[in-house]
Amino acid sequence: MKKVILLIVIAVIALLPLIGNKVIQSTLDDKVNLLTANGVEVKSSTTDSSYLTTSMHYEFVVGDSDKFITYLNQYADQQIPSYVDMMLEGMRVGMDLSYSNILFSNAVEIDIYPLTLADKSVIDLQKKDKEFYEYISNFLKIKGLLYHVNYNLGSENFDGYIKDIDEKYTFKDGTDTNIIMNKMIFNGTGSLFHPSQMDSSLEKIVIKSIGKKEILNLLAEGISSSATFKTKSNYSTTASVKNIDLLTSGLDSAEMHLKDLNFNLSADTQATKAQFAGNSSFKELTFKTVRSDISLFDFNYKVVLKDVDKDAFEELKDLISKAKTNLSPELQSKISKSMFNIIAKGFVLDLKDISIDKISKNSVSATDAFSIKALLTVKPDVNVVKNMNTRPKEFIKNITLDSLMKISKDFFKMMNKEVPLSMIAGGFAKEVGNDYVFDIKFKDSKLNVNGKEIK
Repeated sequence: MKKVILLIVIAVIALLPLIGNKVIQSTLDDKVNLLTANGVEVKSSTTDSSYLTTSMHYEFVVGDSDKFITYLNQYADQQIPSYVDMMLEGMRVGMDLSYSNILFSNAVEIDIYPLTLADKSVIDLQKKDKEFYEYISNFLKIKGLLYHVNYNLGSENFDGYIKDIDEKYTFKDGTDTNIIMNKMIFNGTGSLFHPSQMDSSLEKIVIKSIGKKEILNLLAEGISSSATFKTKSNYSTTASVKNIDLLTSGLDSAEMHLKDLNFNLSADTQATKAQFAGNSSFKELTFKTVRSDISLFDFNYKVVLKDVDKDAFEELKDLISKAKTNLSPELQSKISKSMFNIIAKGFVLDLKDISIDKISKNSVSATDAFSIKALLTVKPDVNVVKNMNTRPKEFIKNITLDSLMKISKDFFKMMNKEVPLSMIAGGFAKEVGNDYVFDIKFKDSKLNVNGKEIK
């Protein structure tokens, strides 16, 4: 009996790689069938399988870019623009896969790489610059642009990288160009076409272009991002860039330096009322031209749009998405009505902060700048269109505003040289220390600044 059990155990263990290969192959077939049902054709495929491992090679062609984009749009917050069709139609893409036949013992390793450009891009490049077309074609043939993924079919966790790029090319007019991209890595969870969570980082990207009369140097480094998608309209994304340096010289010489840029966007449409939030900041921004030299320090921006009717918002979002492909007069009219519908349902716009701590002009010592906070409330009004057109006073009654603006005296003087503000601020500004303060309130159709009613 023990021998029989032992033989059964050995047989089961021996069959595991065969079973695993069948399960993984079935899963991969389902993924490929999903692509072919949505505009992507399989031009060729090969399989090399041993007892323990399997490797596969596919070549796909985007045969119906409209159908493929329609599929992707199911998972996109905004519709993909129509011009992307031209960038995909006829493109040939290669994919190499390898995996262990022991079920879920490790991830499927996938390399995805374009083999040719889209049909229209090929025609245009061949006409304009055949040598550059040949260069791009050879670059793609050697898998110069490659996306590597390690994907666990069981947990749907993945990680990977985009192959480093360091390419140099001299155009017909003698312009030397160098593009560098280093250490782009990522990880996440969910489908590769529509992940539920994804983090990525990029060490640096460099673009250098030196022509006979003009030079362009761009460096961006320390780039990272994180995104979570519960649904296509319920998401949160963050991104940051450690440094951006831009230098142009020639007809329009300019220099720009940006340090510690951060921004975040989020949307929550789970309840009947939707809420959207956005904030951004940077530590320092310097912009220099032959005519000016301006530096901004510690910029912050934070705004929340809330109490938005979800159904009205979804309707407007869908219409705006359609407008990217066909902005007809009829569609413009529908968008206008949809916007009025959102206003009719009411909303709250909370500008929690927009501020610059300090500002410097033409290398003069930095001075304090400004800060603004505001809360705008629009109450529901079913007759919003009629009131806006024929009874604006009735519509205005639905609007309340509570805002506080602080402008440093030094910054005020600086701005007054460019755009005279004394006539506007005089008589309303309140001096508090080194600041001019404007406490602005609008309620019941009455506007007050620092307690003084403006009629």
